Amino acid sequence: MTAIDATADSIAVRKLYISGDAMCKRPYPLGNRFVVDLETNNFGIVEDESGWYVWRKLVSDDLLLDSAGINNADSLHAGLMDIPLKVFARSLK
Repeated sequence: MTAIDATADSIAVRKLYISGDAMCKRPYPLGNRFVVDLETNNFGIVEDESGWYVWRKLVSDDLLLDSAGINNADSLHAGLMDIPLKVFARSLK
């Protein structure tokens, strides 16, 4: 799944990693198929990426990333993106 949280001035987008009934609170992906929860030190296999469609669409939009000033490979790798609300609104047009 992809989580989208709005505040007064930004949109936070993040990939969710779910293991059983619990969500990984501090996920760190290892390649494309594995993830470690840095909070619990649990290791898991990524089995279903279908819920990341929105994440993939946003990450593939170079104009959006450039406009938002997102160039931090570490945060993108970890599945975190913070987009200023004005930039996000322009991308919807």
